[in-house]
Amino acid sequence: MSVSEVWINGYLIDFKRAEIKFDTKIINVEPKVLAVLVQLYNAKGEIVSQPTLMANVWADVVVSPNTLQRCITLLRKLLGDDAKQQIVIKTHPKLGYSLNPQSLLETKTNKPLSIFKHKKRLFLAVFIMLVMITIVAYTRLNSAQNLPHLSQIKPLTTNGHSVHEFVVAHSGLFSVLVRQQQGFQQLIYKELKSQKETILIDALQIKGSVAISLDDQILAFGLQTNKGNKKCVNLVTFDLIKLQTKPLTTCQENFSHSPQWIDNQHLVYLSSNTNRTSELYLYDTKQQTKSRLTQGNQNTNYLSYQRRSHKLAWITTDGRLSISTLDLSHKKLIELTQSMLPSGLEAANKLHWYDDQTLVIPYKQGIYWFVEHELVKQQSIMTNSHVIDLVGIAQPDTQSSSVSAKFIALFSQKNTSVRARQLTETNIQDIDISPSVLSESSGKYRPATNDIALLSNKSGSSQLWLASSQEDKKLTEVTNGIEQFVWLNKQQIIYLSNQELWLFTLKEEPILLTGSFLPVRLYQAEGDHLLLSASVNNKAQLIWFNLKTKQFNTLLNSEVYWAQRMSDNLFISSGGAGKLAIYREGKRSQLSALPQLTIQSGYVWRENHLYLQDKKQNVWRYDPINEVAKIIGKYDINSLFMTDFKPATSTIVTDNFIAEQRDLVWLLEK
Repeated sequence: MSVSEVWINGYLIDFKRAEIKFDTKIINVEPKVLAVLVQLYNAKGEIVSQPTLMANVWADVVVSPNTLQRCITLLRKLLGDDAKQQIVIKTHPKLGYSLNPQSLLETKTNKPLSIFKHKKRLFLAVFIMLVMITIVAYTRLNSAQNLPHLSQIKPLTTNGHSVHEFVVAHSGLFSVLVRQQQGFQQLIYKELKSQKETILIDALQIKGSVAISLDDQILAFGLQTNKGNKKCVNLVTFDLIKLQTKPLTTCQENFSHSPQWIDNQHLVYLSSNTNRTSELYLYDTKQQTKSRLTQGNQNTNYLSYQRRSHKLAWITTDGRLSISTLDLSHKKLIELTQSMLPSGLEAANKLHWYDDQTLVIPYKQGIYWFVEHELVKQQSIMTNSHVIDLVGIAQPDTQSSSVSAKFIALFSQKNTSVRARQLTETNIQDIDISPSVLSESSGKYRPATNDIALLSNKSGSSQLWLASSQEDKKLTEVTNGIEQFVWLNKQQIIYLSNQELWLFTLKEEPILLTGSFLPVRLYQAEGDHLLLSASVNNKAQLIWFNLKTKQFNTLLNSEVYWAQRMSDNLFISSGGAGKLAIYREGKRSQLSALPQLTIQSGYVWRENHLYLQDKKQNVWRYDPINEVAKIIGKYDINSLFMTDFKPATSTIVTDNFIAEQRDLVWLLEK
């Protein structure tokens, strides 16, 4: 910044020396705290969003939004301000922060406006604040040092059967597995010491997670059944002693699943609708009554309950860590707190309480430890597999040790492929693009060529590769891997890595694209614009982002799962239920040419037509201008999820699921 010193509320800020001067006193300011102040000062009174501050100040480290809030609190103290009066730093709910223009003067003529007019009171407040920060930091450091470092892996299931879900007994003596078979699942009782397995139920379908009662006698889970053409998911219990199943809920529109035992009588579970939104319910197994705990959709798939502190935790699909206290006597949740997970963790799903205050979240090849909402430790697991779930088990006494591991983890390894199929051919032939024994996905034609770019982890992490008739060439070497990408033109790609947007020109270094939002999903690039889903001030939006001006237009103030833009006044989107919605001049209108279909995956806008798949294995070409639609081909198990379409040759490019193997392992401390 061009200004090295500035007066704010009667305090001289020396940016070069990282000092605040007041009368004859000089206070040193931490670098990150000063960096937040620089961002606010450069905005000259304009609002700076929380995502922008997080991205600009902590671009090189994973932190939670609480870290920013503590910096704001400390700045207010240092500048004679507080959260109540906000005479220097203003909080704009759901928007961000700004500096009060009245406090921004370049000379000392402005006297402090705050309640801390006397220097003794100022330094007393600063001293108390520093002591509090020290105590908090020491507590966090001590907590992190006491957490285990899991570095030794030993296999637990090695019979080749894939494990879908599992739950560990509170005694630590056995586990119950949901084992995946072709077309159905098995419920398996597994003794952890002898490794002996017993089939409890031979053929069933379970949705969500499985829970075990505190006395290790009763399982609870969501059981999927079919009544005619209607699919039901009911909450049931299974008695491990009597080997009997008992239904708790009846077949309804919503699915009841993923329970957690509160005690041996009460359960908390999720009730999800067809739009993939969920509510939390409490069920009394003795009274056979249920009570609604939440009044708004939580959009989550998994719950974790801490029995000593009575805390319930879950992660929403937009990346919020939610923690609430269950008041069982009044059948309600109280003291709900939420925070955005650090960048790169938003897609995490499972979490477990490690102790009264600490949560552990497994995600991809990492394990993340939180004390309440604060990330205190993270570690990488040296494996090519993803850590799907991680559960601590009871530690036996040294006299009768029955298990030696501290944690059991569910590891997943997927093998997917990219294929091309020409729909006009009489004899269908699928061509594998850049095949390997690992995973390839997201194939997209390079504009004006027959080359296909794709993501592959054949080199160890997900990177961009370009497949041509001559060779397969690796394009990137990104430390955190690449999650999604779209072609901007023949020479440029925009990709998403660790929740950051990058512009990559072939054979050049990538350039970071900054904006006042957190990118979530990339759909389409055209000219100098990008269509994507983003989190704007912690709210899901569909936006049209100008790559040059870094400004964006909001198309929808809601979460979408896919979208394509046809023109300035026409776009189409779909939600979690797979239903299409078309918007003309900003208003939703009728899709008269298409039947009431459910889409299979994504869809693409190519040469003035939309190409899509439905759940009935049809490939459609849709003209939204003239409202004309036609089935142009079929797909099958060898061409499952469309990622691109080439109209000139009627060739569909697809992602295809080859296999996923899920195995249980012991995770130990060395």
